[in-house]
Amino acid sequence: MSFVQRLLQLPISRSFFLFGARNTGKSTLLRHTFSEKEALWIDFLNPDEEERYAREPIRLKQEVLALEDDIKYNTLDGGVAQVFYNQP
Repeated sequence: MSFVQRLLQLPISRSFFLFGARNTGKSTLLRHTFSEKEALWIDFLNPDEEERYAREPIRLKQEVLALEDDIKYNTLDGGVAQVFYNQP
């Protein structure tokens, strides 16, 4: 499947929310914009990940604080895609 270029310009230097109906390409757009090397990806639609953070919510904060410097973004996906820019 090919990626369809969109008119939307994502604000890559600040945090943002991406709203849209299911299966409209929110996650695809984010994965096309942010590489695996520069983003922490958490998929709350994955039952195992959702359960892991639901049992221990502080884990998310601990993981974010322990990120390497080259990780610039935290992407949380679960119906509404959320991107948090890690400012220096």
